[in-house]
Amino acid sequence: MIKKKVLYSLTGIAMAVTATAVLAQNLAIVNGKPVPTAKLEGVMNLVRAEAARSGQPVPPEMEANVRKQLIEDAALVQAAEARGLNLTPEFATQMDNARDSILVNLLAEDYLKQNPVSDADIKAEYDRAVGDQKEYRSHHILLETEEEAKAVQAELAKGARFEDLARSKSKDMASGVLGGDLGWAPGAAYVPEFTSALQALKQGETSQPVKTQFGYHLIRLDGVRAAQNLPPFEQVKGMLAEKLEQDKVQAMQQAIIDQARIR
Repeated sequence: MIKKKVLYSLTGIAMAVTATAVLAQNLAIVNGKPVPTAKLEGVMNLVRAEAARSGQPVPPEMEANVRKQLIEDAALVQAAEARGLNLTPEFATQMDNARDSILVNLLAEDYLKQNPVSDADIKAEYDRAVGDQKEYRSHHILLETEEEAKAVQAELAKGARFEDLARSKSKDMASGVLGGDLGWAPGAAYVPEFTSALQALKQGETSQPVKTQFGYHLIRLDGVRAAQNLPPFEQVKGMLAEKLEQDKVQAMQQAIIDQARIR
């Protein structure tokens, strides 16, 4: 009897240890299926990296929120799979699209690992902005090709309203709905080609087509004023780093597209 009791006790301890180990490896067991802790770690690594880039702290409740979301998603995914939705053509199509998007993002991340933005780059960008000490009020229309830009330029010359053409033709949808209005911004807010063209204009004047990595711009200068409330470097360091990273990635992507053999 004693031996059996000891055996039962040891078996119970072993089961408890095993259960503890399983829980340590998983966030939860949902309908008998584990949700790995590695998923939480992966998401939180991305959150921390993004917070570091923006110079913002990770909210203390973030990990608990992500944990809850992953567990709830697991239950919803199981429900979708139970209905066979993972075997549908729609699922296959969306998975293909997601795969393409993931690879494009990974290409950008890999490029930035090989070509990181340095603190010196960020400081130089800040000095360029502060050195300008001016803000510009402008409108623009962004077109795909130089031919399209010249066609819109011809319409302006015939008396068409800049704002109307921006709404109907600009590729920049964010400013297009506002008639091309970019508001007040320092020169450093734009890519160098755009800034140079903007600074060369007289108030009320519209530029010739200006080529940047985004396409061809027609730029109208509406006003110039002294820079308002320039923020300290540390406050905008993360934002400037993100802008420089975006500029690097866009230039890399455009170079690849330009070199591609497209028929």
